[in-house]
Amino acid sequence: VHGRLQVWRQPGSTNPGTLPQASRSCASPAWSDLIRQPSGKETAMRVVQRAALVLVICVSLSGAAAAQTVVSGYLVAGVGQDRSPADPNATVHVAVGAEWRAANGRLGVGSEIGYLARTRDLSGGFGVLSPNATLYFKNASRLVPFATAGYSLLFREAASNAFNVGAGVEYWTPRGIGLRLEVRNHIQSRSPGARNHYWVARAGVTSR
Repeated sequence: VHGRLQVWRQPGSTNPGTLPQASRSCASPAWSDLIRQPSGKETAMRVVQRAALVLVICVSLSGAAAAQTVVSGYLVAGVGQDRSPADPNATVHVAVGAEWRAANGRLGVGSEIGYLARTRDLSGGFGVLSPNATLYFKNASRLVPFATAGYSLLFREAASNAFNVGAGVEYWTPRGIGLRLEVRNHIQSRSPGARNHYWVARAGVTSR
């Protein structure tokens, strides 16, 4: 659109208004679709309810197997790319998580919460809450490859459903401290045939 300015109008009103604050800080239509929704108490409650439901599911799954599991925690950070079709951009991501692993060390169930933002607008990002199941290809060495998948709740003033897949490797020391390297992709469906991909390469520490 050359030389044309589109004016946002408040629904149900004939008078032009100003762009919502979230939209002004996120220029890409694909990026702002996540948070450019009506704010207020009703929307905030929906975000809280979704987050609470995800946490309840995680606690229920982990609690059922708590007697036969080992608890581990991790802290990771990384860089990636928002592969939205309209406006791809570099991103940063930080997250902290906990996981309940089966006694044989091959299967884990856990959850993490983090923050994802574009490098050009670090304050305009959103939260990511992800309950995941992880399969560890445990062997005799200290190097343990793994694959993971699960649900992702992307939230700010509003919330959006997504899912994630990833793979990586852990290196464990005899003291129970490990190095975690991982590539993960959060996939958000915007409409039939249209998806946003939030790729991130992460590194961090884990312990058990």
